[in-house]
Amino acid sequence: MSQQKRHHYIPKFHLKRWTGTSQQLVEFARRHQGVTARPTFPAGTGYQERLYEAKVFSDNRRYFYETEFLQNVDTNAETSIRMLEEGRNDWNDQTRSAWSRFIISLLIRAPRA
Repeated sequence: MSQQKRHHYIPKFHLKRWTGTSQQLVEFARRHQGVTARPTFPAGTGYQERLYEAKVFSDNRRYFYETEFLQNVDTNAETSIRMLEEGRNDWNDQTRSAWSRFIISLLIRAPRA
């Protein structure tokens, strides 16, 4: 099974909310010449190569954190954020948990964490 090498610490579904009509957003980065801006698609920013790879395993378990845990967190959060955007107030315990789990995941999934 081929695994993605780009592991997004800012999920693509979340980045898409800041795109314009071109489906791109602007990435700002600190470089040696100062802060630079570049237009990019959500898939082209907010990732690090093999960030969540568990190298101690030799099979598909290497990517368990990404494929089983984070994808589940992101899928459930996408439903929650859609409800927020629509102004719905019919959140339940499951929806609240999904959203809070997503917010906490943003703190622990970053490369520096």
